[in-house]
Amino acid sequence: GHGTSRPGDALGWKGGAVLLTLATSFAGVLRATGPAQADATKSQLLISNLAWLTVGVRGASTSVGTDVIQWTASGGDEQRWVPFYYSGQEPSSTYRFRNSNSGLCLTTDGVAGHALTQQTCSSDNPRQAWMPSYVWWAAGYTLHNAASGLNMDVAGASYGAGAEIDAWYPNNQLNQV
Repeated sequence: GHGTSRPGDALGWKGGAVLLTLATSFAGVLRATGPAQADATKSQLLISNLAWLTVGVRGASTSVGTDVIQWTASGGDEQRWVPFYYSGQEPSSTYRFRNSNSGLCLTTDGVAGHALTQQTCSSDNPRQAWMPSYVWWAAGYTLHNAASGLNMDVAGASYGAGAEIDAWYPNNQLNQV
């Protein structure tokens, strides 16, 4: 079993952990009442700052269930995410991320260590709701899924293009920021 640690999770500043943060601040994030009303021009990048790799859908796929990875910035819509929330149905501090290429939402299956995938956006799916929390010492944000209790995480704190973005127990490490 995984336990609560795995290779790369305990890496410190010099260990090469990947810093995952939003390219722009949450203060200016788009507020829409649903994915149909989200403005694709307001899409944002999720970036691993230390490796300067973007979070995107593997192979620019538009298929439900495709995993999410980090990759060299290409300018493609598969690397762009439109943040939104379902007004009146969830707190405005909760964000969902709709991929600009596929129109599908960033989702965890709730199992620690499993890759995030893109799934049909649904207000009934709490595993698509991410709560940002600013981490002062890393100058970035963690994204926490309250339904699963897991954070968005760069698997193994990898610098590599193609590394999966998964969900993992909060660990106060840079690969979750």
